[in-house]
Amino acid sequence: MSSGWSCSHYLNNQCVLLKRECDPGCKGCTLYGKFVFADPKTPSNEAVKRREKKEAIDAQSGF
Repeated sequence: MSSGWSCSHYLNNQCVLLKRECDPGCKGCTLYGKFVFADPKTPSNEAVKRREKKEAIDAQSGF
């Protein structure tokens, strides 16, 4: 079984939110920092790593 997802800001290969070509996971994208993408160069991947690291540190210190 396969699944699909479409962004509500995507229209004709353009991001309506950022007013430029759609680049999932770029800064400004609603997916940025929330998901890891297959493309290792996607900025979102580093943002996810930073968020997870911060959450681990906060959990250890009781925040």
